Amino acid sequence: MATSKRGFRSSLLSDIIQSNEAADWTPETSLEFLLHLFPSSVVIPELVKTIESFAFRPPESNRDSTSVPYKALYGGTQQYTSDQTAALGRAKAELQEKIAHNAALDDEIASLEAVLSAQTASFNEKACKKEIALFQRRLDLRTRQSTALTKTIDEKQDTLLQHERLAKEESQRMRHEDLMYRLHSKKLKDNEVVLRQSFKKGDSKRKLRSPEATMAELKQQIAHLQETIATTGPQVHELTTEIFSVRAARAELEEQLAAVRASTDEIQNRVLDYKQAHTPRPNWDKVAAEVESTFKAHNRKCAHQKITTDNLLKLKSSADRVMYLAHAVQVIGLADDADAIDRERQILTNLQTQIKKTIAMIRYRE
Repeated sequence: MATSKRGFRSSLLSDIIQSNEAADWTPETSLEFLLHLFPSSVVIPELVKTIESFAFRPPESNRDSTSVPYKALYGGTQQYTSDQTAALGRAKAELQEKIAHNAALDDEIASLEAVLSAQTASFNEKACKKEIALFQRRLDLRTRQSTALTKTIDEKQDTLLQHERLAKEESQRMRHEDLMYRLHSKKLKDNEVVLRQSFKKGDSKRKLRSPEATMAELKQQIAHLQETIATTGPQVHELTTEIFSVRAARAELEEQLAAVRASTDEIQNRVLDYKQAHTPRPNWDKVAAEVESTFKAHNRKCAHQKITTDNLLKLKSSADRVMYLAHAVQVIGLADDADAIDRERQILTNLQTQIKKTIAMIRYRE
């Protein structure tokens, strides 16, 4: 009887049942005890979690009309247990397959290690090093040969380019000579045609013309030219005199123009001095106080420019101060205008590019 009553392999669980201590336990205590009883189990934590999801509900759900019978809960738990048992069986089968596969791999590894040991035993390190050195020497020789061949190819290519250039020049020269030959041939044919025509007309005087007659004609032509020179000589002298007189008149007019311009500049300077002398002077201290904040704000952005009211007040004349203010307005406007800065940079880039092109063109012409 004692043996049939026991039914548990755990003595702790048997003692708890016999002492009737578990009768007062709550379901939470029972499930917690079950987790502590099987700490290394994988199935028990999931089983406890599933039972808790079925057995315990939040207080809000107790007010619902839905209820789960304990019989259905027990059946679901048994179904879950059977599913987990089937999954455990499949996992065990997979584990057995893995073990068998690992055993086959162990055999294969052992055979490969045996082959490796045999190859290691038959490996001759000195012979391999000698063969490696031989291949390295061959590689160096081939590299040197390749370098020499590359150099020879470059030289041949340079020679080929030079020959091509000479051939091109020779071809151009031949074309020029061929063109000149054609022109001379055409001129020769034209002269032959003219000679034939003249012979056909029967110009007997031209045929019987002697060198003395030709010399006489040349002397007549020379005399005619001398007469023409004597006639045109005075005209050339008159034209030369007129040219020099025009140049002298132009020089005088230029001197008069320079004098007029000098007097005009003097009058303009006098008018400017008169305007400056009679122009009302502004209150420069007030002007400096009004622009000081603007100058300081600009100096914080561009500290290298140093536009200050002290520099403004150090200037003596009002004209210089006005010019300083105009320059300051222009500089501040350019600093605030990002587009203007970009335009200036683009202009500078274009100028640098144009300078490089000009230098390259000069070097190419040299």
